[in-house]
Amino acid sequence: DYVEAFRGGESAYDLMPFYRYFWVFNYILFDESPWIIFFALVFLPLVLFSIMKNLLGKSWSIFLIFCWYLFPLFEAFGFLHFYYVKLAMRGFAEPLSNLFFFSSLALIINIYKMNKSVITKEKISYFFIGLMLSLALGLRANILPAFLILVIYIFLVLIKAKKYESILYLGLGLTPCLVMPLHNFYFTKKFIPLTIAAYKDWNLGARP
Repeated sequence: DYVEAFRGGESAYDLMPFYRYFWVFNYILFDESPWIIFFALVFLPLVLFSIMKNLLGKSWSIFLIFCWYLFPLFEAFGFLHFYYVKLAMRGFAEPLSNLFFFSSLALIINIYKMNKSVITKEKISYFFIGLMLSLALGLRANILPAFLILVIYIFLVLIKAKKYESILYLGLGLTPCLVMPLHNFYFTKKFIPLTIAAYKDWNLGARP
């Protein structure tokens, strides 16, 4: 039943919309072995190392990654590997969402470093930036503010440079974002842009 598969157990998404679909692919490819979790936990520090190396240099990036693995100094800010291990073991989507978000950020920084601008002739790069940002948002909708900052910034830069074909590639990469409002409207007949998590009292630490 493809309709029920698309519904994913909820008529309106709550908390982690795309995570259920990633687990479907995991079961198809790896049965019950949680390789999707191992993938996120292994590659997230590599992506962070790439970002820090481009921004701070090799020496500082090695030192910070060393801290990432061993010292819980900034656990409250999410800068500790074991913090993501705990989240993954509890079934949360943050590790995978952050992997996609930081991968898009790493690609943007790499483009800037090579071209002294976020403008590049490799238009397909914008597709992958949009796709990774879409998947990050679909996994954890609470990254919306950071998502909007990056998308609006790239969009404005491309508009200013009159790179309309690149904008098209970026837009194509962002199309998975439409899955959330379309899913919610199809099954509830209500316009819910992302999830209903913010409207449920039990999701809040303190009720309004």
